[in-house]
Amino acid sequence: MRDSTLLQYDARRAAYDLKKLRAKNLLTNGNSRRYSIPSEAIRIIGALVILREKVLRPILAGVGKRKTGRKPKNLRLIDEHYETIRQDMFTLFRFANNIGAQSCWAAYGYGDASACIALAPTFTISGISELRGLLGC
Repeated sequence: MRDSTLLQYDARRAAYDLKKLRAKNLLTNGNSRRYSIPSEAIRIIGALVILREKVLRPILAGVGKRKTGRKPKNLRLIDEHYETIRQDMFTLFRFANNIGAQSCWAAYGYGDASACIALAPTFTISGISELRGLLGC
């Protein structure tokens, strides 16, 4: 959250957030004002935080219109993180091909489709629902 958003966070918004968390069973309330977090909810909340920080922010950092010209001298941390993820993805595809392992490319994400197809992934999915079939679930 931005600093201006923190300044606007009042009791009304906190009550709303608590109500939403209780509705999603991520927070339980006994007969007192104390709340507790079930162990399964801790796992879910942790996974959501990791998803936001490690996946969504880097993806959203690269969504904007790409500027042509020189790269900036001082990249933001999120831009460096996105570039690292992008390079790691290509490295992993090459490694999988070299050792004969299977790989899967999510075609619904961001990235250069022709570059990903050139790496010859074993599977290509166009939606998260297709992943379940590949995993045999």
